Amino acid sequence: MTECPYLPEATVVADATYQTHDEWLVSRKGGIGGSDAAAILGVSPWTSAYSLWLDKTDLNLVEHEETPAMRFGTLMEGPIRDTYREHSGRSVVETPFTYAHPEHSFMRANLDGLILDDDGFAEAVLEVKTSANPYAWADGVPAYYVAQVQHYMAVTNLPTAVVVVLIGGEDLQIFEVEADADYQAALIKAEAEFWRSVQEGTEPQLDGAKATHEAIRKQWTAEAGKTVELNQEALAAIGKRQQATEAIAELEAEKREAEATIMKALAEADAGTLHGSTVVTWKEQTSNRLDTKALKEAHPDLAAEFTKASTTRVLRIKEAK
Repeated sequence: MTECPYLPEATVVADATYQTHDEWLVSRKGGIGGSDAAAILGVSPWTSAYSLWLDKTDLNLVEHEETPAMRFGTLMEGPIRDTYREHSGRSVVETPFTYAHPEHSFMRANLDGLILDDDGFAEAVLEVKTSANPYAWADGVPAYYVAQVQHYMAVTNLPTAVVVVLIGGEDLQIFEVEADADYQAALIKAEAEFWRSVQEGTEPQLDGAKATHEAIRKQWTAEAGKTVELNQEALAAIGKRQQATEAIAELEAEKREAEATIMKALAEADAGTLHGSTVVTWKEQTSNRLDTKALKEAHPDLAAEFTKASTTRVLRIKEAK
């Protein structure tokens, strides 16, 4: 068994030094990582417990492509870690290991770094982030990252996590998150239930997350002419959807009315203030868009050459007769 020199009592289940990228991806499916914790708790803006369950059971048909933000975050991890090391004067090391919780082996941790004490042993988890949204960090570490570092502290039994975030490419902020025993107990319970559902092949309950909606939408291809008799659950969902549609329409009308009132108050002014501080703007903005209709009329062959066909299933609810 491999031993981590900075966390000699930790359970090490893999060493990325000797893994290919494909092997590393496979090992991620063998447990729950820190980035999965927020989805299981229902606080992730990117994924959901249902879409995560599909990933872990190899049933997800949605391709997870690397976004520019993800690529930039990976590239900046080293420089941000080095900057924190220089700024803080603390001893920081990278660790290639995958750790597992000593009792709940499905709980895994791949860390951005460890912060060492004067004796060379780990005293805190280091987590590195990049963000383009300063408002997300205005009240401290966002809930979805709190879930991640609490997961890491539970796995490593470390008392503190230091989260270093580069905001907008220029503002480096440092936060400390202390281990929370009650939070971790609830997290471990939720992750254990989720992992049991993965092993038993029992689907989690559907939710309203965009990730769940997209995962369901991609699960099946329509068979022309095929029909199915709807059950009571689906019929109730049709009614619920109609109610939600009507509520959204009412809220959109309220929003338009409010905007009309604001625009009328501004009139020719391009900004509105309160006690000298700007609270609203209404400025001219120019955007250039391709006139596809004119292009097709003037250069039909060129338009056809660069026209890409795509197929998608459209859900339409018919009025009851």
